[in-house]
Amino acid sequence: MLSAFIIGLALGSLRIRRKIDHIDSPVRFLAAVQIVMGILAVVTLPVYGKSFEVMQWFFKLLGQTKATPPSPP
Repeated sequence: MLSAFIIGLALGSLRIRRKIDHIDSPVRFLAAVQIVMGILAVVTLPVYGKSFEVMQWFFKLLGQTKATPPSPP
């Protein structure tokens, strides 16, 4: 997971380095990127909330084996 994150940073940096000279207003571009990042962060909140229900469903689907501890009541 860490290596995927670092590779994403490296590839993103490489792409923006090649593209930054062609951007008319880097400050405006940075502001737009920050706004999009904020919107995407807010959008992920419902997905995060639903992930617990999905994992609960997934564990029920798999069932309990002898190797798994008993589920809490």
